[in-house]
Amino acid sequence: MSSSGEREHDNYGTLLYKLAIPRTLNGTNYINTKVNLFANLDLDWTIAVKWSGVPSCESGVPYNIFCCTLDGTWKGILFRYFSEWGANILVGAGAFNVPDAQNNAYEYHDGSDNVVVIVKSGNKYKAFVNSANKFYNSDLEYTLDPEDAFALPLIIGGRYNAEGTEVQYKTAFTVKDVRVYDSALEESRAIDLYNELSGN
Repeated sequence: MSSSGEREHDNYGTLLYKLAIPRTLNGTNYINTKVNLFANLDLDWTIAVKWSGVPSCESGVPYNIFCCTLDGTWKGILFRYFSEWGANILVGAGAFNVPDAQNNAYEYHDGSDNVVVIVKSGNKYKAFVNSANKFYNSDLEYTLDPEDAFALPLIIGGRYNAEGTEVQYKTAFTVKDVRVYDSALEESRAIDLYNELSGN
């Protein structure tokens, strides 16, 4: 971010957060973006995360890629990976959940690059994970009630405990890029961003 307090921009819009350089998380650290995605439900946003490596966590599964929800809830946002079952993506109040990602055009790349782009536009959420195709149900409209939103900063490589007072399940992997935009990218632009990050 600019030292003058002005927001940084790129070809896709205004950034609320951008990872300065790639970082390797070792299972004891995590990245705090300090961006509260659900502090104002009227705000739209786009998240893009690129990572690589085989996730591991001393606490066991799940391996948390990014999160701003409480343990034991389906509220806020969470992307996590289970080596045995695939990936879960939880957005809003359970806006979409992909327990068996292999059946939904999602292939996890162990050891190589993975890219996820999630767009919030009003009550609609779209997700692109290792594919320029949306998840089958990520374009449907869901309601997020105010009491379902947690004003927790988005973190990379961990998950909040049930009280939101500490970060648990810290996960080891390499974070290559993180971008949080202050608007909902049009679908074609979200696909462009996905393609750029994935090298397509």
